[in-house]
Amino acid sequence: MKIYSYSSSANYTHIHMYVFFFSFAEEIKERGLKDSNYKLDVSIDGNVAKWMLDTPEKRISNIFKSIMQDYVFNDEEIKIAISKIEQKNGFISKIKDMDLLRKEITKVDFTKKKPEPTDDSMESPAIDFRK
Repeated sequence: MKIYSYSSSANYTHIHMYVFFFSFAEEIKERGLKDSNYKLDVSIDGNVAKWMLDTPEKRISNIFKSIMQDYVFNDEEIKIAISKIEQKNGFISKIKDMDLLRKEITKVDFTKKKPEPTDDSMESPAIDFRK
């Protein structure tokens, strides 16, 4: 399955990507499917993330789809994702508005058609990253 996620801001897409990825991995683990036959690759270009899920197991595809549709990310998950982004990229972040950040992350959309990247800034109304 190939699908894309995108938002108005690269920052929101990046944070959403991390939260989603780790939520998916945790859900797989909780259901005892950790060693199952699946591969999830994610790449990002600005405000567009490309997700490639390869699995013969419908249960795993269903978990992915369920998180896409129903999962609500909490503040702790968002902060952990921000921390992982900082560590991986050597960034420092400044959360300017946590309520707005939470709201914008819930607005991240999924689509089967690849959207064109429209933002690659490290600044956004809710959070800024800098080196």
